[in-house]
Formats: sequence, structure tokens, C-alpha cells
Amino acid sequence: MNHRGNGQLNMSGETVAKQVVQSVNVVIYLQQYRNGQWVNIWSDKTTKFGSINATINKSVIAPRGYYYRLVGVHGVNHNGVYEMDISYHWNFLCPLNTPIDSPKLTVLFGDISTHNK
Repeated sequence: MNHRGNGQLNMSGETVAKQVVQSVNVVIYLQQYRNGQWVNIWSDKTTKFGSINATINKSVIAPRGYYYRLVGVHGVNHNGVYEMDISYHWNFLCPLNTPIDSPKLTVLFGDISTHNK
């Protein structure tokens, strides 16, 4: 996630399989800390079929002066086996004029074709 000082947040998330799979997906949630809890304020999802990865790159305008986190839900489906994982980029303050850089949310899955159902 990258914050540009004008309230624009550039976010990205990726799910990567070790091999081409039937489907691979990623969902990213932008959450704002409000009244003692994390609240979803934006989300997006992409699914790719017959692929090795799914990637989202999006920009949104978010109110400044709040704490945010980015949550990724990653999934891979192949030969009747579904695996999922969750990733977080924790607690950053969206400042008034200072850019913030952070890494892409990425989860790498192993060879799921060898797992038992």
C-alpha cells in the first residue's frame, strides 16, 4: 500500500500458486480503525482460471488522520482441493502530507495437487 498525501491509497494484493491451477483468487479489504474496531471501508476481488496467480492493483481516496490496515484473503482451487490464507499489513496512520510505502500483500501456495482431500 502506498499513500500519496492527498488521501489516495495505492493498494495491491497477489496470490501465487506453485503451478497452474483451476482457479486462484485474491480479495483485498481496506479497513479503518473506528470506535475501537476495524471496519471494512472498501474491498475488491479478482479470480483467474487456469492461471498461476491473481493480482489486484487499485487506488482509492481515504480520509486522512485515521489508522488503516490492508487485509488480503488468498485462495487456490485445484482438483477438488481448496486452500486459503489471510495476510495483513498492519496499522498505519494516513498522514496529512507524508507518503507511506508498504509491500504488496502476497501469499505463495505450494503444490496442492499432492494434498489429500
